[in-house]
Amino acid sequence: MNYEMKKPKKDKELPSVLSEKSISKIISSVDNLKHIADILAKLEYIRTIGADINKLHEIAHKKICLS
Repeated sequence: MNYEMKKPKKDKELPSVLSEKSISKIISSVDNLKHIADILAKLEYIRTIGADINKLHEIAHKKICLS
């Protein structure tokens, strides 16, 4: 006998780790303008990478479903 159990589907999107409130706290705790700019640039980079990963996952999922 060979039993197969289907696993529940997982969420496809990356979770939101930092809320707007926590980001605001981080930025307000920094005095140096260069450091603030660095933090904002890194957060934007992380956000765009996450969006790109989600898009690629959607494309791959569509191709698998159409096969």
